[in-house]
Formats: sequence, C-alpha cells, structure tokens
Amino acid sequence: MPADHRETWRAAPDSPDAPPADASPPRWGAVGYAAVEALRHRAELAALEAAEARDHVMVTGALVVLAAGLALLAGLAGTLVAAWLVRNQPAGWVVVAGLALLYLGAAAGCLAAAWSRMRRWRPFQGTSAQLRKDSSCLQTIMHPAPD
Repeated sequence: MPADHRETWRAAPDSPDAPPADASPPRWGAVGYAAVEALRHRAELAALEAAEARDHVMVTGALVVLAAGLALLAGLAGTLVAAWLVRNQPAGWVVVAGLALLYLGAAAGCLAAAWSRMRRWRPFQGTSAQLRKDSSCLQTIMHPAPD
C-alpha cells in the first residue's frame, strides 16, 4: 500500500484496464474558469435581454401615450358634437352622461389590458433559465453523486 494510503493506478494508458481519459475529477482551476466564462456569457445574455426589455417598454409606452392622446382628442370632439346636437333637448344631459360612462368603460378596459400585459410579461426569462441550469450543473460538479 502506498505511504499516503491511497491506491495508485499502475495500468498502462493503452491497457483495457486503464481508466478513460475523461474519468478524472475536474480540476478546480478548470471548473473555476468554466464558471467565470458561464457567468460572463450569462451577463452578456442579461445585457441583451435588458436591451430587448427596454425596447419593449419604450415602444409599448410610446404607443400607449399616442393612443391615449388621440383618444382624448376624439373623446373631446365627440363630446362637443354630442353636446351641440342635444343642446335644445330636455334630456340632453343623458346623452353626455352616457358618453362619459362609455369613456370610463373604455378606460377601464384599457387599464385591464395593460395590467394583464404587465402580469404576463417575464423579463430576463432566458437569463433566469440559463442561471438555473448553470446552478444545477455546478451543483453536480461540486457534489457528485456517490458511486
């Protein structure tokens, strides 16, 4: 038995009894380098997804602001026309009140759609999935299953 109480491998490298070349445990330097490279790649992925998220928010925000502005102008014009048409009728206020309720209903629908859209949106979903996979892989490397 060797002095350090561990077995040594004495088979020739080309012998069928020799362990496969990839059977040795990973060197910590190689594992560390792989971990750093994986983190660097994940940071690049996160930066790309951040740019995509920014573009998504900017375009969606611009469309919402434009639609809101145009809807306000159309609502104002429609209300003025309706008020002018019913100005001499005794129940003219009912038409204007109906328009106000219509506008409130449309606003509630828009808010519900925006809320639903924001709840479904998952920024950095790809980065999160990759980091979970990386963590699982590192756990396997750091704590291999006993044979």
